[in-house]
Amino acid sequence: MANVEGTAHIATPLREAFSYFAEFANIAEWDPGVISSTKRGSGPLVVGDTYDVVSRFAGRSIPMIYEVTMLDAPNRICLRGISESGQADDDIRFESVAEGTKITWRLNFAPRGIAHLARPVLGVLLRKLARATMDGMREAALAEAPMRGSASLD
Repeated sequence: MANVEGTAHIATPLREAFSYFAEFANIAEWDPGVISSTKRGSGPLVVGDTYDVVSRFAGRSIPMIYEVTMLDAPNRICLRGISESGQADDDIRFESVAEGTKITWRLNFAPRGIAHLARPVLGVLLRKLARATMDGMREAALAEAPMRGSASLD
């Protein structure tokens, strides 16, 4: 298993930041490792929501199905992504700070099948992905993107 963690500080209030970044239908707007994400169904964000995600990793397009496994709005969301290549467990935490919101993203990835062959370089690739993802979050917040396409927290 490979584990990575990244942190981003953004000048967006906690509830707005959570509403936008926790809605995984928006992930392609801020995660350069994601090509597309489509929510199955509609309505407020709830545990059990699923998403069809296509990720880009090591030059390959990888279809995944992500599911919200834990939700503590506006502080934390956990998701599990399953693909032929492995299982990704994302834990995204949001904390109100003086300058806006601190977002901490933790990813645990367990490779499957042929992906085990990449194990020696997996940590390096995932750390690079974590840096790019945190940069994408900061850029999305600066572009004021978090206000559109936000999840309802009812």
